[in-house]
Amino acid sequence: MVCDNLYWANLLDCYLQIVACKVEAYLKLHQLEDAESSLSNVPKLEGCPPECSQTKFFGMVGEAYVPFVCAQVEMALGR
Repeated sequence: MVCDNLYWANLLDCYLQIVACKVEAYLKLHQLEDAESSLSNVPKLEGCPPECSQTKFFGMVGEAYVPFVCAQVEMALGR
């Protein structure tokens, strides 16, 4: 049972990071509407499971990467 939970936690963590990469790419292409709509597809989580909280992604802890990209979108939109 623990392996199943770990599998789903890792899968969700990877999904969130891939979507955040996609949003960041849209920002670099100056496609703000696409970035905002892609970000709206990211599920809102109360916290990251302990199994994935320390995953490194581009030198950044995975738990911090998605909020970092969200902040980039908000700044680009002038909010």
